[in-house]
Amino acid sequence: MYMNVILTYLHLVVVCSLHHHLIEHLNAEIVLHTITDVSVALEWLRSTFFHIRVKQNPQHYGLPQEEDKKEEKLQRMVLEYSFSN
Repeated sequence: MYMNVILTYLHLVVVCSLHHHLIEHLNAEIVLHTITDVSVALEWLRSTFFHIRVKQNPQHYGLPQEEDKKEEKLQRMVLEYSFSN
C-alpha cells in the first residue's frame, strides 16, 4: 500500500504558478529596490523555481521549445508586466 502511494506521487508533475502573479511579484521587488532595471528583473526571474520549470516544460507555460525564443518571450513578459506605463 505504501509503495502505491509513493509511486502515485512520483508521477505527479510539479508546476509553478508564479506566471499567474508575475506582475505582483515584480512590482513588490521593484518597490523593495531588489529590481532596478530590466536586466536585474531578468536575473531575478532566472533565479526562481518558475524559470527551472519553464526550462523543463515550456509548453505548459505557453513558451516555445527553442532556448533563444524562450528567453525572448520571458524578456517580453518582464518588460510588459513591470516597465511599461
